[in-house]
Amino acid sequence: PPTEVVDGEGHVPAMRKCIDDAEQAAAFAMACSTQTLPPQLPPVSVADLLQTLK
Repeated sequence: PPTEVVDGEGHVPAMRKCIDDAEQAAAFAMACSTQTLPPQLPPVSVADLLQTLK
């Protein structure tokens, strides 16, 4: 069913996709995204926290 909700600014929510369309859109977005992971930061110790708070 179409959505009839309109806020004061005139924005209308989008219709919900069916499961198959949503899965296909998610798979396409994942396939088009970068495949490299950002470098992991080193763990933070209590000493690091205390040094930062000083």
